[in-house]
Amino acid sequence: MPRFLRYEDALPWVRGQARLTAEGMARGLDATPAAAASFLRRLEAEGVVGPAGPDGTHPVLGERRRRWAEAAPASADPWAEIARLRAEAEAAARRAAA
Repeated sequence: MPRFLRYEDALPWVRGQARLTAEGMARGLDATPAAAASFLRRLEAEGVVGPAGPDGTHPVLGERRRRWAEAAPASADPWAEIARLRAEAEAAARRAAA
């Protein structure tokens, strides 16, 4: 039986993953599919995870503490790098619109 889980309780588990799906979140967090999908939408909106790639998985972007002057580390997965850049651009656009 899935248990009720708060978004704040899900964050540490999410940060420990490299990629995730709503189904994987539901299993890993013992949450309902609806709660997992809701968490995933919020995680994407807040820039914690990137948009879904062609395989349906969302890359976990992690902490973004780098300076603009520093070069970003090259990712072994080009789709993860594309997702990270898209998420950064979308977050910047949201900040500019606010």
